[in-house]
Amino acid sequence: MSRINSLDERCLNGPLLTQLGTDSFVTRQQNVVFQRFTGLGESNLGGTIAKPACEHGIRAH
Repeated sequence: MSRINSLDERCLNGPLLTQLGTDSFVTRQQNVVFQRFTGLGESNLGGTIAKPACEHGIRAH
């Protein structure tokens, strides 16, 4: 999560993103949905969250 720049400027919740990076939402069987205007980095955030999950053997799509 340290790769994500300008959390405050982009109105992103840093503690929540850090929690999502632990992939604990998967064990709780919860989904993650990013809802923002086009071009504001949703895919980048998704990839940042998916990478640790994949490293733990969890499939991400």
